[in-house]
Amino acid sequence: MDVVGVIPAAGMGERLSPYSVEKEMFPIGFYHGKPKPVSQYLVERMIKSGVKKIFMIVNSSKSNLIKYYKSGKWLGISIAYLYQDKPRGMGDALCNLIPWIRNEIVVMGMPDTIFEPYDAFSRLINFYIDANCDLALGIFPVSDPSKYGIIAIDDHYNVVYHVDKPDIPVLNWCWGIACWGKRFNEFINHICDSYRDDQTEFTFGYLIDMSLKEGLSVKGLPFHDGRYIDVGTMMGIVEALRLYGQIRGEAASED
Repeated sequence: MDVVGVIPAAGMGERLSPYSVEKEMFPIGFYHGKPKPVSQYLVERMIKSGVKKIFMIVNSSKSNLIKYYKSGKWLGISIAYLYQDKPRGMGDALCNLIPWIRNEIVVMGMPDTIFEPYDAFSRLINFYIDANCDLALGIFPVSDPSKYGIIAIDDHYNVVYHVDKPDIPVLNWCWGIACWGKRFNEFINHICDSYRDDQTEFTFGYLIDMSLKEGLSVKGLPFHDGRYIDVGTMMGIVEALRLYGQIRGEAASED
């Protein structure tokens, strides 16, 4: 079955205020001797998993992102751009995706993050297929869980708890990447229909919560050997530059 990638890239980068920057294009390390945008780490990990087609969801401020990736041909893939009219959250961004996919498996990640292991998407896809679940989440240990969507799983990898950006975190595992198929696409479409005239923010965390409420099979794959860096914050930028920003020939390009 074909696997497509989706990258929600219509965020406004407000966490880096007062600096005005396309956060997905922030340079971390090098690619063939040139600055490498942080989003390329995500694209490369999708390609590693076998993705040949990526949908990037953008807004009017993402011209540099589009100019950089173009059609994707230089990476050996096809990239299409979907437009999000208003910044209403990641769930709303996915409403733009539904008309363009059918029965494909979908993998999703954030364009301002870098995660390990490098083959996390491949492992998550296999986990999703073996588990025959509706939604599979890749979960990573983090040092500051108050900034993330926190996940708890039981002994059978079922997600039993989710809270978005808790004031007092009780766990240090966050979801960072996701994989789903036809059933969850249909669920997203159902939720989008109910939100069509609503002006409130529609997050992916809400989709997780509604999935659990409606009895969908949501499972989590923990990457105990993993790392997850949010480069949409100043502290994340410092950590990413420390780990990936050194010039070591072409080692930092991961190509």
